[in-house]
Amino acid sequence: MENDIHSTCSRLTTGGLSLPGLWDAALDCAQSERNAHTFTSLVKSGVAFPGPPPGILLGLPVSVKDLFDVAGQVTAAGSALLKGAAAATTHATGVHRLLASGARIIGRTNMSEFAFSGVGT
Repeated sequence: MENDIHSTCSRLTTGGLSLPGLWDAALDCAQSERNAHTFTSLVKSGVAFPGPPPGILLGLPVSVKDLFDVAGQVTAAGSALLKGAAAATTHATGVHRLLASGARIIGRTNMSEFAFSGVGT
């Protein structure tokens, strides 16, 4: 079975996959041992599924790197120095476009501090 975005959306629209089932699988993966240090936060509860939201992404779970603003959340850029900063008041453009296309945020992903690594990437 394919697990790319196109086949996943196709299975959602044809009933071969449910949105709650997809979220459960995504949360299981995010909380697995191999992803123990991947996420800085996860949305584990409170997600309502009255039906797929409008938009091409049909409620697909997405993660947002800690470098991009999500309204109401602190953007720490992987730094302990910014953990207590004020929460963002608006979404970054890319986050806004994902949400407008029907995606739902499952969590924030970790990163090297201020997007700078010792290997220059």
